[in-house]
Amino acid sequence: MKKLLSLFLFFSFFSFSQVEIPVIDFASGDYPIGEKVKILYDKDWRPVTEIDSADFYRVVNFKEKNIPSAIINDYYISGIKKSSFYASYVGLNSKENDSVFRQGPLTDYYENKNKSLSITYFKGRKFGNETSYYQSGSLRSNTFFDNGLKQGEQINYYESGEVEYKINWVDGKKQVDEIGYYESGAVKYKRDWVDDLKQGEQIGYYESGEVKYKTTWVDDLIQGEEIVYYESGEIKYRVTHVDGLVQGEEIGYYESGEIEYRVTHVDGLVQGEQIGYYESGEDKYKRNWVDNLRQGEEI
Repeated sequence: MKKLLSLFLFFSFFSFSQVEIPVIDFASGDYPIGEKVKILYDKDWRPVTEIDSADFYRVVNFKEKNIPSAIINDYYISGIKKSSFYASYVGLNSKENDSVFRQGPLTDYYENKNKSLSITYFKGRKFGNETSYYQSGSLRSNTFFDNGLKQGEQINYYESGEVEYKINWVDGKKQVDEIGYYESGAVKYKRDWVDDLKQGEQIGYYESGEVKYKTTWVDDLIQGEEIVYYESGEIKYRVTHVDGLVQGEEIGYYESGEIEYRVTHVDGLVQGEQIGYYESGEDKYKRNWVDNLRQGEEI
């Protein structure tokens, strides 16, 4: 009974608070100036008029059409604050989604009230350090922005606090080395970037330090032979890429080195007969492919 009474009081208060701030049809462009209003949004931040269709709402006071006069507060539909920020414009983009020209500090929160993000805007562009967090409150990433562009080293973390990966940015483009790590601290992969395009050899590793795969990239397209290894160092399979698409025969191997299967790719699609083998070399199965889809009888 006490629980029912508490819920009744909560929803009564919430409903009462809704009456104090009028809900407006923001998409119509017909909204009052000089008083607090409430705008309802769906999960994609498109304005809606029915609370049953809303996932968020915004409380804002306009001094002129689309020009807010003070701090703006966004809320989850539950009433828990999602973010606080200043802006010089609040409107809709060409897809009828929320469009905001932010100014000053922004703090964003999860629905459990823990901070999810903090960043500062100047003339609608990010400046300074952007810090993001997991729902638990643990640090997720640190990224530096200058005039809206990422600069310098970005570090992302596992929820445990261990480094997940490091990458370098110059004027908003990935440059030089990116290194990914297992939660243990062991290197997971290494790849190179030139002007936001993957270039050169990319190597993946098992947590033990053994090579897991090797690929080559040219202008962000995988090219040439890709080799994937067992942790023992034996080849697991090999396949060839041309301009990002798998071409020709793919051969898979048992860890013993014996062939496990053969299959053909044409422009990234599996085509024709695939044959699987027992480790003894005897046929294990046969199946047919047309445009990456199995067709016909499998034996």
